[in-house]
Amino acid sequence: SAPAAPAPRFAVPVLRDPALFERADAFFKRGAHEGAPALDELDGLLRALLDAADAAAGGARACAEPGGPVAAARAFVDKRYAERIALEDLAAVARTSRYVLVRAFKRELGITPGRYIAAVRVMHAKSLLEQGCTPVEAAGLAGFADQAHLGRVFRNVTGLTPARYRAACAGDAS
Repeated sequence: SAPAAPAPRFAVPVLRDPALFERADAFFKRGAHEGAPALDELDGLLRALLDAADAAAGGARACAEPGGPVAAARAFVDKRYAERIALEDLAAVARTSRYVLVRAFKRELGITPGRYIAAVRVMHAKSLLEQGCTPVEAAGLAGFADQAHLGRVFRNVTGLTPARYRAACAGDAS
């Protein structure tokens, strides 16, 4: 049996809702000991965490400007995630400076453009792995430099290696 994914560790508390903290803590502890978590449970937890972050930010996600720089940059990333995307490219598409774009991303989404690109790529890699692609294939198709790059980012985002995620999905299909 492969070793369990380590539970995430944070230097300072990032969640101040005790009930949501307990839910997240229990989820990650189960995942670390039982392997790949149920995707529906993960989806529900992520939505609850995003809602909590949105509320803590004063509803910034709900106030995002539909035709603003973040929307333009996100649309670009969503279409061209498999290509090399530089911050300068996103700023040009958004018709703003790199600095303004980074601040707008943090205000509206709570993350930097680089983290958004990584999240979109991981989402596509997960889909490819679920369809049976190897981690090497998924890395190339999802826009990662190589399999090692996919592995680092994927594990950082999901807590699992791409191979373990693929195996868990294959186990669910049988």
